[in-house]
Amino acid sequence: MAHTISERRRQQRYKEFDPKAWREQQERPRRERLHAKRIVDLWNKRAQAGRPVSFFPTIATAITAKMPNLSSPAF
Repeated sequence: MAHTISERRRQQRYKEFDPKAWREQQERPRRERLHAKRIVDLWNKRAQAGRPVSFFPTIATAITAKMPNLSSPAF
């Protein structure tokens, strides 16, 4: 019989033995979401102002930002 620990216990041990890495792992999704939101906001503002956009956010970036609808630029 294999002796494995539960996912909950594994996370507890990870937190105990390497608290800095554990905090980083917990914080990463929030930072990624904020970064994606900034990118989408920048693109929307440039497009709405009629300024040329030099990039287009990826679909994954828009979904991560929880902003799946981008404002279309005036071409």
